[in-house]
Amino acid sequence: MNVGDSSAVLQLIGRFVIIPLRDPVYQEVIVNLSNKLQDHLFHEGAGGVVVDMTGVEVLDEQDFGYLRQMVQSIEVMGAPVVLVGIRPGVAAGLTMLGVDESWVRATRTVERAMGLLKDADQIHDTNPFAGRHS
Repeated sequence: MNVGDSSAVLQLIGRFVIIPLRDPVYQEVIVNLSNKLQDHLFHEGAGGVVVDMTGVEVLDEQDFGYLRQMVQSIEVMGAPVVLVGIRPGVAAGLTMLGVDESWVRATRTVERAMGLLKDADQIHDTNPFAGRHS
């Protein structure tokens, strides 16, 4: 099931949200995704979020910062986040820029990310907002 428009698609698979991120990535795209995802988490909850970055070939330091803010806001709402498919050029470029990647949880595949999130979901409740409506 997809939620959203073509610029901000949330794919729901069970208790998990998959976000396919594609070039170009810039502040407006990330803010739009973040807003839709936060709204979804507040009203529906989720066992975790996978940000699929296989479609991202270029990511600069500033945009990486916006991505970090999005991930942190999601995690504050109780949903762990895993980044998937970071391309070698993106990883190398960000490392050369000296960006802080200590907050990143990443895997190569969506399947591996969902396995990590399922393990985390079984350990503790990651959905304090599930079923809560304003």
